[in-house]
Amino acid sequence: MKLFVYGSLRMGLYNYELYLKGKSRFLGYGYVIGELYSLKERSYPALLPGNSRILGEIYEVDEAAARAVDALEEYVPGSSENEYEKINTQILDEQGTQLDILPVYWYHVERPGNRELLDEIIQEHDFTAYCKAKAN
Repeated sequence: MKLFVYGSLRMGLYNYELYLKGKSRFLGYGYVIGELYSLKERSYPALLPGNSRILGEIYEVDEAAARAVDALEEYVPGSSENEYEKINTQILDEQGTQLDILPVYWYHVERPGNRELLDEIIQEHDFTAYCKAKAN
């Protein structure tokens, strides 16, 4: 199955190393329309509805890797306790043309305590670039 990732699962970041490296096939880059936020006391972002183009990566993963990513994202189908909701979302190319519709993990802001964790909008619209900027 294909999966779109925009946060700590991106190539070179810590969860990529644990969950996708050697267990997936990189298919390319894409964008979703939304807003990317940093989270207080967390090292991963939150994707919420918005109007910005958020850069991410598309991977082919097997069922075992997909289940592991669901667990990482604290996603259980139908649960109100999910940290993230997995929603089929339009993936765009750089010109704004639809590439695919793929599962994307959207931050479940209605989960108790989640809204309070929202920090600042990631102005780069790219979590990898944001991490590099914070490191310098």
